[in-house]
Amino acid sequence: MRISNTILKQLGVDAAGHAEKTPPSQNGEEVAPKKAAMEAGGYSPSVEVVQFTTLAKQVPEIRTDVVNQAVLRLKQGYYSTPANAVQTAEALLKSLD
Repeated sequence: MRISNTILKQLGVDAAGHAEKTPPSQNGEEVAPKKAAMEAGGYSPSVEVVQFTTLAKQVPEIRTDVVNQAVLRLKQGYYSTPANAVQTAEALLKSLD
């Protein structure tokens, strides 16, 4: 899954969650909001949402540390115990509900 900040840019929000400043017009008034922001119903993500999105982008799609740990456990026979077989079977049965 990829997360992009395309929507945030259209809404006038920077990566830190702060509203981007629009250049003032020649008569000293603020420029009207971008059309995309109005079309989005005025949605403005909270600072926390933007921060979590930014953090999520920094995590790779495939976490090699987790994959390496699973490979090591497979080699050591960690998953070949009766208790783990029961746990796997229960998880499969619950997923069918």
